[in-house]
Amino acid sequence: MADHDVLVIGGGPAGATAAYRLAKLGYRVLIIDKARFPRPKLCGGMVSLKTVNIIKAIYGDDLAELRAKKVIDYSTDGYEISYRLTSIMVKGTSHIEFHLADRVDYDAYFLGRARAAGADLVEGEAVVKVDLEENAVFLSTGKAYKARFIIGADGANSVVRQAFIRDGLCDKREWHDQMASCLEVYIDRAEVGDGKFPHPMLVFGFVKWGYAWVFPNKDRIVVGLGGLVKKNKGRKFSEILGEFLSALQIKTRAPVKIQGHPIPYGNFDLNPVANESVILVGDAGGYVDPLWGEGLYLAHRTGELAAEALDRRTKCGESLTTSYTSVIKAEVCRELAWAKWLRRFSFHPLNTKCNFVFLKILLRSLTKQILEMIHGVRSYRWLRRRKENAP
Repeated sequence: MADHDVLVIGGGPAGATAAYRLAKLGYRVLIIDKARFPRPKLCGGMVSLKTVNIIKAIYGDDLAELRAKKVIDYSTDGYEISYRLTSIMVKGTSHIEFHLADRVDYDAYFLGRARAAGADLVEGEAVVKVDLEENAVFLSTGKAYKARFIIGADGANSVVRQAFIRDGLCDKREWHDQMASCLEVYIDRAEVGDGKFPHPMLVFGFVKWGYAWVFPNKDRIVVGLGGLVKKNKGRKFSEILGEFLSALQIKTRAPVKIQGHPIPYGNFDLNPVANESVILVGDAGGYVDPLWGEGLYLAHRTGELAAEALDRRTKCGESLTTSYTSVIKAEVCRELAWAKWLRRFSFHPLNTKCNFVFLKILLRSLTKQILEMIHGVRSYRWLRRRKENAP
């Protein structure tokens, strides 16, 4: 049971990044995932500038290499933000490109990098129980594994987080209150016509405390919406999505397949969930932007921070709880708290009743600064400029 130093539960970008870094440092790492890769993953697939930069810093792949390896599927310098398809901001060109990825290829690539670095993989077997005292995980097939450290990277429905909740170590109510539901459909470009939807669209007004979107890929478009479940009680997300598709005047020859998934949307812990041997990263930790819903950057970054904290714990004897949570609180949670404040402003009842008039004023008066905030060039905190993510 103890053939590995670290068990990583979940092989998505957060888990793969943690496993990659630890394997490169010489640790014996085992990744366990319930799916078999390449596997489908619901996600708009937006890859921001800060995500491109952190991939370069961790893996050494620049933008040209990511395109050549088909990790990035589509790029555009245009974008649009609308209220019920009435444009608030439209830019045919901007000084920072938006990149889109197909998560099937994206996730498989980074898992492959972790395996090439030396991490082992068990796939197609779900973790059904985690014992925080024994550092053991139990699989649906009856197998059990034990290691010195466990990294929970198993998404919004994290079994590792459930173990913390079961032991009374984190708040179950807050986690569920700030959970969003997302629905998406994939539509072939042939169905919508060449040249239509050439750039990403974010659309407010269809769903409460959330937004709808259209994200273009090379061969298809991704249409979806997401919002806080508790703010949309009595409304069926599938009906809202149908309304959005009708407004876009998208008519397909065959019925589209609607797929759904939960997403953490402001339920990160200001005191990150961790103990001296088990920590949470990515969606499992709630590390998703509570305004735009972006999670890829934080998946890579928290996976990297987890690996660094485990390495310091092993080599220097530093407290894992202190070292991991201190940097997460300072770098990640503080920024997410400001984003959450901006979300409260954006969806304030006075703003929504006035058809987002205050948001329109903000976006139009600070167009460049807001764009740079989305890409990580500026902080959510008073839009202060960051040097590390400058284009």
